[in-house]
Amino acid sequence: MKSRMGVDSGGTQFRGFSSGLSKDGPFAVLAFVVWGGWALYANFHAGFVVAVISAVFQGTFSLVMTLCMGFLTAFLYHRLAVPWLQLVMPALLISLLALGCLTLLHHVIGTPEIMMTIWPALVVGYGFCLYRTIQLRKEGSK
Repeated sequence: MKSRMGVDSGGTQFRGFSSGLSKDGPFAVLAFVVWGGWALYANFHAGFVVAVISAVFQGTFSLVMTLCMGFLTAFLYHRLAVPWLQLVMPALLISLLALGCLTLLHHVIGTPEIMMTIWPALVVGYGFCLYRTIQLRKEGSK
């Protein structure tokens, strides 16, 4: 059985990845603007240049991650056989991956307020992944 993300139950086909990208494109642009803007605000006290660098990085990461989250959620969902793990693990694993990458990379570029910069985006991203997981569960029960 194939999900809307194009991943079959066996996980061997990924034909719907590009259609998922086109569907999530507007959300990805919104993520760039919102989370980049938030990073600018959160780090503005450190100076304009530092805040802009942090904002551009956070916005770009948010854009790319938004495009990948739906695909990654479906990919992980279809590899788990236990129903409660299917619900919890994709969002948890994707959020932990994003947390690790963002923390490390913001540290490397010198973002002064790393946790204040990334936590709101992580919370919303976790909710987005849970929503996608629930969609997958509803599609599977039809």
